Amino acid sequence: MRVPFGLIQVALVLAVAPWFAAAQTPALFSRPMLGYVFDSSMNQVRMIAGVPGAASLTTGFAWTGGTVAVSPLNTFGLASGAGLSLLDWSGSQLAVRTIDKLEETPVQVAFSPSGRTAAAYYRAAARLRVWTGLPERAALLTDLEVFPPEGAPFAMAVSDDGQAAAALVAGKLIRMDIGAAIDGGASYAALAFRPGTRDLAVADAANDRILLFTDMTTAGAPTPLAGVDEGIAGPAALAFSRDGKQLVVANHSKESLWSMALESKTVTALDCGCRPDGLYPAAGNAVFRLSDSVKGNLSLYDGDSEEPRIVLVSAGVERGAL
Repeated sequence: MRVPFGLIQVALVLAVAPWFAAAQTPALFSRPMLGYVFDSSMNQVRMIAGVPGAASLTTGFAWTGGTVAVSPLNTFGLASGAGLSLLDWSGSQLAVRTIDKLEETPVQVAFSPSGRTAAAYYRAAARLRVWTGLPERAALLTDLEVFPPEGAPFAMAVSDDGQAAAALVAGKLIRMDIGAAIDGGASYAALAFRPGTRDLAVADAANDRILLFTDMTTAGAPTPLAGVDEGIAGPAALAFSRDGKQLVVANHSKESLWSMALESKTVTALDCGCRPDGLYPAAGNAVFRLSDSVKGNLSLYDGDSEEPRIVLVSAGVERGAL
């Protein structure tokens, strides 16, 4: 699958608006930070400031150049427009770089668990492109012509080394390197690579089970991780903890969040009365946003506390967060 490419030479553009300069205050930068989220209604990347249980959404920076996918590192993101732009807000100024000039908006952008590798799929051009070394040394690792089946919704995942990529199209699991479906006897709702590996966990919503494919570059028969007996019911989203030792699943049928310690197989369930649309990494080992929207209060799953819990993030806007 590996198609080596040299480092992409890109022009560095420092985009610093007057409001941005006024926002640089040491007191705010010293605050704990849980992550960032793109607010399409306000055309802003907003900061989640504080700690689980005492956090609020604050004003970040304006962005009108397309939808922003935030890296799990929460220090940069990729903006999907005509091609891709890398927005790096880890320093004192916002740095904007174009890393792909393809004149098409990608159907999907996905980060690896570490956040340093990303994949973009362009449907019209039938291209899958994978970058590594993000954000400082963005290099195009793979550029493949792929033809996955048509259908929606579309979700995608990529491994940390960039050698394995998979997608869900209309409930089918697609190996992106060959553009073909595997394990046709299931209807999948979510997928996630385990950090540092090419192992892929998938949620089979039709059969209420979680499966693990070992090494998606070969994709042999999957291993069952959990099913109805372990409390899986309508799995709709899943994610690994940063250390790869815990798997978290959002059960829509039971309106619960479920987690398994993969070494001991210990299972913990938390009734939340919620139906998360995803599990998006925040700062911490097993802390996730439960929505990619900031309408109303934003919820977090805090798996790092002594007992897993759901906490709310105040939606109030505080000026000058970034």
